[in-house]
Amino acid sequence: MDQIVDKFCKQYEICIKNKSRTRRPIGFMSKLGPAKKPFEIMSFKTVGGFSNNNSPKKFMHILIDHFSRAFFVSTSKTQRSDDIIELIDSTGETDSIRMILADRYPVLTSKEIQEYARKKNIKLIFISTDCPSSNGLTKG
Repeated sequence: MDQIVDKFCKQYEICIKNKSRTRRPIGFMSKLGPAKKPFEIMSFKTVGGFSNNNSPKKFMHILIDHFSRAFFVSTSKTQRSDDIIELIDSTGETDSIRMILADRYPVLTSKEIQEYARKKNIKLIFISTDCPSSNGLTKG
């Protein structure tokens, strides 16, 4: 059906003028892994809502290794990039991490995190917005 509509729209001047000229390439869904060695693929998750228990910390940041299922946890008052970088550095294996799978938190798309990931040769993979089950180990 899409091909028929596409062919039809390419034939008429009014369609050509009103339709977008370029189409965005379609991405592919795929399964990550399995990880072949420790710290190769990690999942990241932030959980909030701890301020109601008289705690100065509001967020818990979790980093899980897909190979060993080891996890690293830190708590913080904020969701700033330095909180996330500190957690990644706490693994002691930042040179081994090749990929981090995460939600689309604004802090993870910040310049600081993008620059840090580039320097450490870490690929950031973001899950689909409306498909939380694609975040594997951090959903349960």
